[in-house]
Amino acid sequence: MRSVILLTVFAFAFTFAACSSKEAEVADDTPDTYTTKMVYYALPGCPYCAKITGIVRGMEKEFPGVVETDIENATTPENRNLLQNTYGVQSHGLVFLAPNTDKPQKVLDNHLIKEPEIRAALKEVLGPPKIR
Repeated sequence: MRSVILLTVFAFAFTFAACSSKEAEVADDTPDTYTTKMVYYALPGCPYCAKITGIVRGMEKEFPGVVETDIENATTPENRNLLQNTYGVQSHGLVFLAPNTDKPQKVLDNHLIKEPEIRAALKEVLGPPKIR
């Protein structure tokens, strides 16, 4: 009787350990958060662009390790070409890029963009938080 109980306990412990190991492997391969790079192409001297620049930079401080930001001059020939031909932006705007790529996740082509729109786009790009 004692050997049956010990064998049952051992089998249960072995099965539980094997399942836990698989779950740990899956969890370790999955990032805790999604990340994005926000690139704001601003017009030099534009007071509204300066305001949005502050909001965009604040997102990196608010979401460290999740959001990376960059502010670019929208009027340089290289950036104007990139905006118009790659992102479909006529003048200036905010582009969310996938991590380590130039692939756009979302593009906001609106001169008078507001902070709630930026936050909504960021939430859409990042998706729901991962539950562990």
